[in-house]
Amino acid sequence: MKEPIIGIDLGTRYAQIAIHEPGSGVKIIPNRWGTLRTPSFVALTPDGMIAGEDAARMALSSSHNVWWDMKRHLGTDWVARYGGKAYTPEDLLFSLLSLMREDAEAVLKTFVSSGVLAVPAHFSFPERGALAKTAQLAGFERVKIVNEPTAAALSVGIDGRFLVL
Repeated sequence: MKEPIIGIDLGTRYAQIAIHEPGSGVKIIPNRWGTLRTPSFVALTPDGMIAGEDAARMALSSSHNVWWDMKRHLGTDWVARYGGKAYTPEDLLFSLLSLMREDAEAVLKTFVSSGVLAVPAHFSFPERGALAKTAQLAGFERVKIVNEPTAAALSVGIDGRFLVL
C-alpha cells in the first residue's frame, strides 16, 4: 500500500484535513470529534498544550491562555506568554499540526508522514520555512507548501472551467 499524503488547509480560525483517493476524488477527513473542520486554537494549561476543539471550548471561559492566530505570526519574534515561559507561534502550531496528523492516522489506520500544507499566497519565505520546520517537528518527514489559490485550482482538476482568485 502506498503511503498516504494528506493535505491540510491551515486556516486562521479553522483547519481541514483531506486526502485524494484514487477513483473517488478528494475526501475530507473528520477529526476526533467527528466534524470536518478543526478549530485552529491552541491553549496553554498547567498540564501542557491542548489544541483543536478542546482549546476552542477553553477560550469561552479562559481566553488569556488561548490563541487562534498563530499562522499570522510565523517567522516573526512574536511570543505567547504563559506560566513564566514564552512560546513562539511555531511552538503553538506544533500541537495543532500533531493533533491533525494523529486524527488523519486514526481515520486512515496507518502512519502519516507526508503532507501538503496550503498557505496564503502572500506568505514570505521565512513564514513558509517556519511552517515547514514546525510540520517536520510534528511528525511530517516530507512536507510541501503550496499557495491556497494553487491548492484550490488543483482540487477542481481539469474538468470544466473555474476562476480561482
